[in-house]
Amino acid sequence: MPPRTVFAMTMAAAVTAAAVEFHVSPDGNDAGPGTQARPFATLERARNAMRAAKGEAGGTVWSHAGTYCLAKPLEFPAEDSGTPGAPVVFRAVPGEEVRLSGGVPLALDTFTPVTDSATLDRVDPAAREHIRQITLDPDVLAQVSHEWPDTWWNYRRAVTSLTELFAGDQRLPMARWPDEGYTHMGECLGAN
Repeated sequence: MPPRTVFAMTMAAAVTAAAVEFHVSPDGNDAGPGTQARPFATLERARNAMRAAKGEAGGTVWSHAGTYCLAKPLEFPAEDSGTPGAPVVFRAVPGEEVRLSGGVPLALDTFTPVTDSATLDRVDPAAREHIRQITLDPDVLAQVSHEWPDTWWNYRRAVTSLTELFAGDQRLPMARWPDEGYTHMGECLGAN
């Protein structure tokens, strides 16, 4: 066999054995190629691209800094692991902080001032102009509030699960009464 043919076969083997790499960024676009210059936007898209690539040498999905909001669970069955000699790895780019969140981002401008007089009358006058409200889109409401059985906890509540609200990195307290401690019941005088 001439040396030129051997060299060509060696190069072809090296090309097929190259590990696959994809990049993901919250500012990316799932319609893009998943390169460092044009990353995907979601981990799900990167996982699916890795499945389609089926690299014999495994591969890496590099997640760039930011928060990735997952609207549904992201599953990795055995097919997504690669092999012991050629693993598929999902990791953050070194030095970049990556967060996975099951929460739903809400734009600040969707919180509007409360104008209902009956609601405002129940609030300290000094606080009235600082109270905001939001009406959740039905799709968002379904995502954050799964149906619970009919119990005392969800009686007459639109949001039935234990939801939390964060502003930046700070967890905001849920409105409650009383502000501290518990409500104590007095003597029951009789049934009506």
